[in-house]
Amino acid sequence: MAMSLSQAFLDAVKSPSRSAAVLLTFEFGTGTYGFWTGNGSRFYNGLKYSAGGSIFDISDIVQEGDGSVSELTIGLSTHPGIGVEVLEDLYNEDWHLRPVTIQLAMLDPRTDQIVAIQNVFRGILDTAPFTESEGQAEIQARCLSKSIELSKGGNLYRNDATQDRYDPEDTSLETIGTLNGALKKELHWGQSQ
Repeated sequence: MAMSLSQAFLDAVKSPSRSAAVLLTFEFGTGTYGFWTGNGSRFYNGLKYSAGGSIFDISDIVQEGDGSVSELTIGLSTHPGIGVEVLEDLYNEDWHLRPVTIQLAMLDPRTDQIVAIQNVFRGILDTAPFTESEGQAEIQARCLSKSIELSKGGNLYRNDATQDRYDPEDTSLETIGTLNGALKKELHWGQSQ
């Protein structure tokens, strides 16, 4: 799926005086945590985003040919304003397979308010090993795009028996055999048939 940009976002990018910020959102079972790459805290869409510019590091976002991102890593680490206990609190949340969103925000340089926003990544938190040593802590959160679910194959063949699982009254596949049965045909190539 190709990424489409809103007109407001395109206008903000084209502006000669612009600045940008990254918004990072974790949706856990007990609440939503927001961080942004600026100083102080700010509210956007009813959510408080805490200063996180020096505590999180996002791996390179590699897009596929269709514009989708399959996975990325978010590194969260302590610094003088954020202690080990903050990362422990995040780690102790119900984080596995919970939603993660990364957005690029365009800011008005005069008011420092968000004028346009674009989703860059939406996915789930897969693994998040926690390490701590000498008063420093780090979480390396591996995030998978939700589009990864689309690439999983299945092994269910449609025939009358499988259709009965969905609707026993549906007889539309009654006369169709299985792939190993009536539909299998032997083909001979060449002139000696």
